Order: sequence, then C-alpha cells, then structure tokens
Amino acid sequence: ERVRDLQPVENAAAVHIRPLAGGSTGLGFVRPDQPNPEGGVPWASWRLVSSGYFETLGVPLLRGRDFTDDDLNFAGDGALPTIVSERIAELLWPGEDPLGRIMTLWAGQTGRPGEIIGVAGDMLERGIDQGPTFAVYLPYFGPGWPPELVVHTAGDATALVPALRNILSEMDPNIPLSDIATMEDMVGRSVGSARFITVLVSVFAGLALILALAGVYGVQSYSVAQQTSEIGVRVAMGAGKRQILKRVILQAMRPAVLGVVVGLAGAFALSRFMTTLLFQVEASDPVTYAGVAGLLVVAALVSAWLPALRAARVDPVIAFRAE
Repeated sequence: ERVRDLQPVENAAAVHIRPLAGGSTGLGFVRPDQPNPEGGVPWASWRLVSSGYFETLGVPLLRGRDFTDDDLNFAGDGALPTIVSERIAELLWPGEDPLGRIMTLWAGQTGRPGEIIGVAGDMLERGIDQGPTFAVYLPYFGPGWPPELVVHTAGDATALVPALRNILSEMDPNIPLSDIATMEDMVGRSVGSARFITVLVSVFAGLALILALAGVYGVQSYSVAQQTSEIGVRVAMGAGKRQILKRVILQAMRPAVLGVVVGLAGAFALSRFMTTLLFQVEASDPVTYAGVAGLLVVAALVSAWLPALRAARVDPVIAFRAE
C-alpha cells in the first residue's frame, strides 16, 4: 500500500515468482467430472499473487474479477479462489463460461478444489522462448513464500529504488531488497543464451559469406583471364560490351543460383534444429528464406560484376598479341 502511494507509481503487487523468471514446481489440473483425461493430467505453472497483479503488468482479465482482501485472507478448507489463464479455460471448458466452475488442483498426491473467479490473458511465465503456458494464479497467503514486488511506474523505474529501500527499511531493516530488474532486464535474461548463440552463428555466417564472395570473385577473375583470347575474337567479330558483360555474368550466376537452391533445400531440412532460437518466427518463414536467397544472389552478382566489367574492356589487339 505504501509503494502504491509513491509518485509516479501507477500500481504495485506481489508475486512469489516474477514473470519470465522460469518455472515453478508444476501443478496438475483437471475437471472433477473428467479426472483421467486422455493423454494424462496436464500441468501448469502456478503463481501466488496479490490483488492488482494483472493490472500492474497490463495483463487483461478477460472474464471475472481480480482477487480481493477476502481472497487473500482465505483460510478455509473449501475451494480456493482461482484465476486461470485463457489456455486452461479453453482446454477444460471449450465454448463454455468457466466462471464459478470447480477444478481440481494437484500438487504431488494431494488434490484440492479451486473455484474459477477469473480468466487472465496468457503470459510468458517460463520465458519468451517457451511461449505462453498453462498458468494457475492463487491468492497470496502464508509467510512461507518470499514475495517479489512488481511495480508499474509512469517514469524512470530505476529512480524509484531508493524510495523502495526506505520503505522496506522502515518496516524491517533485516529484509533485503535484492535482484532489482526492469521488465526489459527480464526479457534480456530470458533470451540471453539464445541471443548469444544467434550472434555467434551470425558472425560465422558473415565470415562464410565473405569467403564465398571472395571465392566467386577469384574464380570469375581466373575464368576471364583464361578466356581473354576468346573474348578478343568475339569483340573483333562485332560483339558489344553489353553482350560480353551479359555472357560473363550469366556464366557466374548459373552455379551461384544452383548453390542458393541447394542451400535453401538444406536449410529447410535442417531448420527444425533451430526452432529453440526463434521467437514469433516460423522455422519455414517464407520472408526469411526469400530475403536470404535474395541477399546471396545479389552478393554473387556484385562479386561477378568486376571480372565481367574487365572482360567487356578487353582490347582484341592486345588479346591476339598475348596469344
């Protein structure tokens, strides 16, 4: 409550594991009238949250309501007030209203009923690379779960840290305020290893492209040098510079285009091994394939242009003299 009163804080809430921080122990969930679903009991990430959690993160409550103080002080043996992600609602009650329904929550061998009071939008609880997961949200109760404070501010989030430290110190100087991070930091952590691998692969791919261009240029230069007398004859017989230029470039582009086609086929076959490094991009994304193929073709064209230009400037007299 004291953090919510700070300026420019818009909202604040508590959760026992912040978003994108990885998973928690799995929690099984089933409908009581379908205790043994086909394929086994599904598992969800679960979070203990306070009221205002979804509003703080900007996650929409698609149906129902948020937790109240009464929910947070729940101490009965009945059904726990429960908010579920949209994916769970669609799985258990497709085309139906889940509000007021009862689901069984399994932790180990122990099952407990939960009453659906709300449906929240899907979140990336386990990380960006994991995609949206099944998620169950329960009211924050009991002192056994160290809380993490989630704060939504309209200004610079890091400027708020001293005020947070002061509030916490006044409440209890023995409680540490640690591992402070913005959501941008959390996103960076989530994709850190994938980003490093991607940068590394990109560097090696760039080096491979440079070597390939050097190879195309070297082969074409050698080929033009070997055909000097032939090109001289063609020029003497009336071939124009444009014709010579076209002929040499076509000679260079045939193997380059063939290489691109073979490379695209190989990339398509092996792309499934790269799916863990992709986010919101399909392994067979046509725009990516078209862009890479176009880049390679243009690169080969540029590397063949200089030898072709040199061939178009061959003096037939000099060519015959060399012969």
